[in-house]
Amino acid sequence: MGLTEEVNLSSEIADQMIENAIGVFGLPLGVALNFIVDDEPVVVPMATEEPSIIAACSYIAKLVASHGGFHSSSDDPIMIGQIQVLDVRDMDHARHQIEANEQEL
Repeated sequence: MGLTEEVNLSSEIADQMIENAIGVFGLPLGVALNFIVDDEPVVVPMATEEPSIIAACSYIAKLVASHGGFHSSSDDPIMIGQIQVLDVRDMDHARHQIEANEQEL
């Protein structure tokens, strides 16, 4: 398929392809170059109708790459859960058992 070929995707077909489809759109798809993220080269796909966006992003990425690139970090995942305990005769014993097995739970 060439760059000039139009792809028509109906809302009905899109709805069969993915869950919760709310529409379709068509934009030029390009790639921004020169990105270094966590010491790895990355090509960033971009869909835009603005002619200078991809060039500007590639240029800034090149400047940032000359100073080590982008670095990412994240916090440790935190999970919170609830346990429902019904018909407990000895609440202190139940609490102790849950706390004693916290890592396994």
